[in-house]
Amino acid sequence: MILAHGIGGRSDLPVPLWLALYGGAAAVLVSFAALGVLWSTAKGSG
Repeated sequence: MILAHGIGGRSDLPVPLWLALYGGAAAVLVSFAALGVLWSTAKGSG
């Protein structure tokens, strides 16, 4: 258990577990969508 983060485990979350999971999934989807739209040229292709 990592004590530096301030919460002891899943049961100590201030929001329901389903809301935390949906929020995390939404953050990942939004970040990939933003990268897909805004990053138009390949980087590091030499």
